[in-house]
Amino acid sequence: MPKMSYSLLLLLFFSPLVFPNASCKYRNSLSHCVNISFVEQISRRKDSKFDLKVLKLNGENISDKVESLDIELWMQMSNGHDHGSDKVLMKKNKKIFNISNVWLLMMGEWHIKYKYSFKNKSTKGEIPVCVGKTPEQSHLGSCSP
Repeated sequence: MPKMSYSLLLLLFFSPLVFPNASCKYRNSLSHCVNISFVEQISRRKDSKFDLKVLKLNGENISDKVESLDIELWMQMSNGHDHGSDKVLMKKNKKIFNISNVWLLMMGEWHIKYKYSFKNKSTKGEIPVCVGKTPEQSHLGSCSP
């Protein structure tokens, strides 16, 4: 095996250990990563509960140190009639926020808007969610290609 290929192979193997959050998509002004994972498939017909974690870029879960968290569901419409959804419910477990009452009834791109405080500093951000006709067509991320 050529020397360059071997070095590349080692780098790929060890990169998750050195950069545990290299794939963090949703960073904010406090240099934190906000990760969400849906408990079940995203649905237009039922509560699309999800779990939210706040992590440092090194992968350390700091959700238990978040002082306050606000979540709003928002949909921007091309006709200018933007709207939200019902207020979500939050339950804070030690290292995770369980979010429920998540009603994404209309197809299109929704945004999970968040705002939280950590060590008396505040930050906010948005995470896009594409809601398709069926749960299989829905996913975390933008609807645009």
